[in-house]
Amino acid sequence: MKNYQKLLLAVLTLFVWAPSCKKSDVSKKEISLYETDFSNDDGNWSIVTSGNYPASIRDGYYHMANNSSQGIHFYWTRALFSGITHTTAIEASVKVFPVGGSDYGTGGLMWNERQQNNTQFFFVISSSGEFAIYGYPNADETLVKYKDWALHSKIRKDQFNKLRVELRQETLYFFINDAEVYKMTAVNDRSLDLSGFGVVSGSSMQVDYFKAVERP
Repeated sequence: MKNYQKLLLAVLTLFVWAPSCKKSDVSKKEISLYETDFSNDDGNWSIVTSGNYPASIRDGYYHMANNSSQGIHFYWTRALFSGITHTTAIEASVKVFPVGGSDYGTGGLMWNERQQNNTQFFFVISSSGEFAIYGYPNADETLVKYKDWALHSKIRKDQFNKLRVELRQETLYFFINDAEVYKMTAVNDRSLDLSGFGVVSGSSMQVDYFKAVERP
């Protein structure tokens, strides 16, 4: 009887342990390629002290502003995904504010910056609770709307929101606070490099952290 009880206990323990082990294994599959909490300037981000597009790292945040009358301004870091063909993703926690009398602030993640022909794509939210996905896929600077502005209940107005762009094979997935909100076929060379942030005119943005990861 005692041996039977020991066997039963061992089986139950195995069932309890196995799921928790599986969850741990899943979390370990995401490999960090680069991450920062902006507690200090690591030299990877633009710092600008004057003009229409000031940027600074202070108090544990990356601060950016677009004081121009129109357009979106981009801030990107070095190449992070060179030679990687697995699933990749960029993620950041951002908070947007209106400036200069604007009704709301707008900003978010930017990826696939190509400096030689000035092409890029961006996933942005507004302080009014909307999100959109746009891009400049061609050198002629024609703006393409992949997902026009739409309200979403997952956006926390006037608070920090976690944004994530994930590239799996040839498809881009977009997340707001861990909820998938859109997906689309990747455009151009199907890469997240170069990646960073975009801030729309009349807006400022604080970033709490940024990270780039791969999932084999």
